[in-house]
Amino acid sequence: MLISILIFILIVSLSFILLARITNEYFVPSLDIIAKKLKMSSDMAGATLMAIGSSAPELAIAIFAVLRPGEHSEIGIGTIVGSAIFNILVIIGAVAVIKKTLINWQPIARDLFYYLLTLFILYLIFRNGSITLIESIVLIVSYIAYVVFIYVYNHVLKYKDDREPENEGNKIENNNSGLSIILKPVYAILDIIFPSRNNYLMIFFI
Repeated sequence: MLISILIFILIVSLSFILLARITNEYFVPSLDIIAKKLKMSSDMAGATLMAIGSSAPELAIAIFAVLRPGEHSEIGIGTIVGSAIFNILVIIGAVAVIKKTLINWQPIARDLFYYLLTLFILYLIFRNGSITLIESIVLIVSYIAYVVFIYVYNHVLKYKDDREPENEGNKIENNNSGLSIILKPVYAILDIIFPSRNNYLMIFFI
C-alpha cells in the first residue's frame, strides 16, 4: 500500500515537472510567435490562444464523457464548471503569491463583463436540463463574439500593453541542478517529439 502511494506521488510529481517543461520550453514560446505574427496584444493572446490550449483537456474530457456508454455527461459539465472556478480562484491566487505584478483595469473590466454575460446565457440554457443544437450553436457563436469583442475593445478603449522583456534567468529549472540531470533522458525524448522552433504551429498543436 505504501509503495503504491509513493509510486503515485512520484508519477504525479513527474507529470507536474513535464507539464512545466512543455509549457515553458514549447507552448509559451510558440504562443508568443503566433501572437506576434497575428499582431495580438498579450492579454488577447492569453484570452484566446492560451485559453484554447489550456482548456483542450476539458474539451476532451467532456467529449469522452458524452460518448462513453452510460450517464457520464455530468462529469463533463462538472469538469468545465470546476475548472473555471479553479482557474479564477486557485490559479490567480497562486500566481499572485509567487510574483506580484500590476495589471491594467481595462482587460479586467472587459473579461468580467463578458464572463457575467456568459454565465447568464449558460443559466438560460441549463434551465430546462437539456441542450439543443440551436443552443449549442449559440454557445460556440458566443465565444467567436468574445474574440471579436476583445479585438474591438482593444481599439476603442486603448491601453498600454506592458510586455515584460524575456529574462533567461527566470527559467523554471536550473540546467545544472541535480533534478535536471536526472531528467535529461526525459527532456531528450521531448526534444524528439516536438519539432524545431520554426514549426511553431505544429508545436502549439501538439
